[in-house]
Amino acid sequence: IFLTSLTGATYLFTTRKLGVTRRVRAAPVPIATIVAGEALGRFLVALLQAAIVFFGSMLLFGVDWKAPVAVALLCVAMSLVGTGAAMLLGTLGRSEQQVGAIGLLLSLVLAALGGSMQPLEFFPDSLRTVAFATPHAWMNDAMWKILVEGAGLPQVLTSLVVLTVGGLVLLGGASLALARSLR
Repeated sequence: IFLTSLTGATYLFTTRKLGVTRRVRAAPVPIATIVAGEALGRFLVALLQAAIVFFGSMLLFGVDWKAPVAVALLCVAMSLVGTGAAMLLGTLGRSEQQVGAIGLLLSLVLAALGGSMQPLEFFPDSLRTVAFATPHAWMNDAMWKILVEGAGLPQVLTSLVVLTVGGLVLLGGASLALARSLR
């Protein structure tokens, strides 16, 4: 979800560079509507990607998500994080190459540090503590609890809250930055 979202940050940069968002601003459309449209579009793409993985893995590979409501809510929260990060990167970036490179690097580093390439349970205690500075660690920890330990929504509620709050903070900051760039 995060990698797909940050890859899409280049499209926001490109629309800014080509003046598409400024031309929309020339119409009687409030800045808040433009920003909401940018956010909603990115959020829906992230959700679509999550839905494809969720349902595709069930249908093609017989994955039993055990607590599908909890997994779906975690995917929504992670989509918020990805949307906010992508909008922030796409708004603050100075070139398409910079946005693409930072997006890819940030996605890979956070994924590795957050336990997406090796389970968090294999991390030394000190690194595992640092890992929880990433949204990936919260998502991976919650998924481990659901899929391996048989946890449900109550046991992963902390991860869900952390991801949701983090996503809303990123989305809020990105929205303010984009709105300011359109004035």
